[in-house]
Amino acid sequence: MKNSIKNLALVASVAAIVFSARAESKKELKKLEKAAYASFVAQNYTEALSFFTKLDDLSKDKIRYDYMIGMCLLSTENKHTALPYFRSAMVHPSSSFVINYYIGRSYMLAGNYKEANNYLTSYKTQLIEYMAENDFKFSIPASAINDNNRIHMEKTLDDVSALINTCSEKISTFSAQSNQ
Repeated sequence: MKNSIKNLALVASVAAIVFSARAESKKELKKLEKAAYASFVAQNYTEALSFFTKLDDLSKDKIRYDYMIGMCLLSTENKHTALPYFRSAMVHPSSSFVINYYIGRSYMLAGNYKEANNYLTSYKTQLIEYMAENDFKFSIPASAINDNNRIHMEKTLDDVSALINTCSEKISTFSAQSNQ
């Protein structure tokens, strides 16, 4: 009987230690996540990238941070490396149709205008549907648009239409050159 009580006490102690370590670990992850989002909002994308990368390494749900890693990369000189993160994030159940915009932009940066056109057109179609269903209109103040955050702002119908036109022109140019 004494051994059973000792064993039970030992199991309870180990469980308490494991639970405490997990709780502390969750606290640390929350602090790190808060710092990552704060850096992103402050437009310190390099710092945010390091936080999100660390979170991604520590997280069991690898896809969870792919979108934000892609956003940070797209906002730094590492723009060309964002595409795989967006494509990975696209399969996450909480993914929004907005990801099509960022995948399209990433393909544009890679010079793949045909794929860019496909994703941007998909985004535009879904945006029109969303705006109609939600009686939604964009209103981005001119003061909010600058070179540092323009990549995050160019999601209006006019901007997306301009990007789609650019893709179409590039596709036509490449087609004409390859036919000569």
